[in-house]
Amino acid sequence: MANGLRGEIDHVIDGAVWTFRPSFRAIMEIEDSLGAVLPLVQKFAAGGFGVRDVAVILWATAIEAPGTARHDLEAVGEAVIRTGIAELAAVVRELLTQILTGAGRGKPMPPVG
Repeated sequence: MANGLRGEIDHVIDGAVWTFRPSFRAIMEIEDSLGAVLPLVQKFAAGGFGVRDVAVILWATAIEAPGTARHDLEAVGEAVIRTGIAELAAVVRELLTQILTGAGRGKPMPPVG
C-alpha cells in the first residue's frame, strides 16, 4: 500500500497493485535514460511522449515487494502496452509533478486513476 507521505502512488497493472515512489535513485535513472526532468515534463505536457518514456519512468519508480526481484524494463514496457499508455500516462504525470514540486510534502497524495 502506498505511503502518501513518501510520495508513493498505487496503481493496478495486470491485476496486481504496483507502488511507485519518485526517489532520488529513481530520478537519476530517469535522467540517465531519458534526459533532464524539466524537458521531460514539458514533453509530457505537450503530449509528445511515447511508450518508452512511460515504461522508463514507471520502471525507475516501481517499488518491489520485499523478497521479490525488480521488474526488468522490457516487462514493464509490455505491461504498459497491455494496460494502455493513456491510462498509465496519468500515473506518470503525477510522478513528474511530485518530482517538480516535492513528493510527500507532509500530506498524503490523492489516489490516481
